[in-house]
Amino acid sequence: MADEQQSAGEIGEQAAQFSIQRIYLKDMSLELPNAPQIFLEASAPSVEIQLDITNETLAEGVHETAVRVTVTAKMAEKVAFLIEATCFVRALFTPTCDRTLPTRSSVAGSRRFTSLRSTSKRFINSG
Repeated sequence: MADEQQSAGEIGEQAAQFSIQRIYLKDMSLELPNAPQIFLEASAPSVEIQLDITNETLAEGVHETAVRVTVTAKMAEKVAFLIEATCFVRALFTPTCDRTLPTRSSVAGSRRFTSLRSTSKRFINSG
């Protein structure tokens, strides 16, 4: 029974490792196709933001995530400006834990586990 129960510190030491290797901006552009006349418009601009996220596995345990943001501002149906940027995040993920996460039956004090689970549900439902 005592072998099944581990302290939080022992579980933390066996947890998977995650570290960010690089964050870099690969591409960025700014376009003002209707400048300077567009800035004489008196209407308020409408802004549209698009976000595209992709992930690629480069090698075992090495992942690269690309975040592409496109911001388009229009005034009177004409494009005032268009901004595109692509940012990459390269990270290492090394699962070092041979055991699965503790279950309710293996955690000392199931009342504490239930409290954590209900707190998580409240947090998820509040968002």
